[in-house]
Amino acid sequence: MIELNRRKFLGTTATFAAGLLVSFYLPGKLGRMLAHAAEGPAAAPMQPNAFIHIAPDNSITMVINKLEMGQGVNTSMAQLIAEELECDWTKIKSISAPVDAAYNHTVFGMQMTGGSTALASSWEQHRKLGAGMREMLKTAAAKKWGVPVSAVKAEKGFVLHAGKKLSYGELSDEAGKLPFPENPPLKSAKDFKVIGKSMKRVDAAAKSNGTAEFGIDVRLPQMLYVMVARPPITGAKVAGYNEAAARAVKGVSDVVRFGERVAVLASNTHSARKGRDALETRWNIPEAARVNSDGLMANLRAQAPKGINVVSRGEVDAVMAKAANVIEAEYEFPFLAHAAMEPMNCTINYDGKSAALWSGHQMPTTDRATAATILGLDPEKVKVNTVYAGGSFGRRASKTSDYVVEAAELVKIVKKPIKVVWTREDDMQGGYYRPINYHK
Repeated sequence: MIELNRRKFLGTTATFAAGLLVSFYLPGKLGRMLAHAAEGPAAAPMQPNAFIHIAPDNSITMVINKLEMGQGVNTSMAQLIAEELECDWTKIKSISAPVDAAYNHTVFGMQMTGGSTALASSWEQHRKLGAGMREMLKTAAAKKWGVPVSAVKAEKGFVLHAGKKLSYGELSDEAGKLPFPENPPLKSAKDFKVIGKSMKRVDAAAKSNGTAEFGIDVRLPQMLYVMVARPPITGAKVAGYNEAAARAVKGVSDVVRFGERVAVLASNTHSARKGRDALETRWNIPEAARVNSDGLMANLRAQAPKGINVVSRGEVDAVMAKAANVIEAEYEFPFLAHAAMEPMNCTINYDGKSAALWSGHQMPTTDRATAATILGLDPEKVKVNTVYAGGSFGRRASKTSDYVVEAAELVKIVKKPIKVVWTREDDMQGGYYRPINYHK
């Protein structure tokens, strides 16, 4: 059972001007489990990692610390809180969290979404957040009425007593002054009204009427669109390209080589792509890099008999030699592209003193740190705006932040707001794959 300490409660923050805002702490039990499994150091102390705001107008804003990439976390995470909070589901709005240790994953110690762990890692955390807020609202109402808390009831965004009721919005300021309860009671599963139910998704309307903003939708004033000619394989070097032909394309404003990449900047995506095509970039590919899937699979097949002996038990070889029937099976798994519906993209602005990023950030902690290092800034000077992602399947959880690295390196040169857009072909050829493997 999680025990909450009053000293670890944060009451208000400048994020919202008025109303009830609660941050929540999760002890390091899951973190300790992971650290032990990895034979690493003990887990860090509890960190604040979830916020919710009840405004005077009764609207409820939930700050979601996971990336909404189509799997529905903006709804499911809100359900965990709403179940215990006893609020009006129609009043809920979910927004993406900024980068802050407050929003770190309860197991992995960084802000990220992955491994199908969003609900599992937040199940108790978010329910206790909702339950604690419910009790604070009940306490505020009981004080107004001069009755014991046990005499009031929370239901559908109101606190009720003897025919009287006060809305959560009316109680939000007073409730916000109260300490977070150390062990708020949680519901029994048999009493669930929201968890396990098919609730209307909080993003349904926006994704139906086209107002939902995905990374590829972000627009900034004077922003340039970028397409990049990338090495066709790791180790390839630029041998040459036709810069004049690219600049001759209508809409193209600049051609920039950075490292072993060549970027075409234009007023729109189509011009940037036409300009990149016109480059006709040539590559020097080292002989060692000339590999293919068939050759790699053949190598794996040859290596398989050597194997790795994990455990020895019994006389396997002797028994197999006497067996009437021996069944062998081989399993081949090719490289698998993540193939997210929305191709990779990153919008970035940098003025030499600070920077801002916009994308479907699956690992925002890593993405911010990487951009800050490239731009020579403190991480606090880099603002990460996480917007909807059109799928990911792990592609946006790049440990190297490859799509952010590219945008940061380029914006450091041009110092203008840019949007780097990958084509489907770019991601199929130059993305990260689930590995090829062979089992016998």
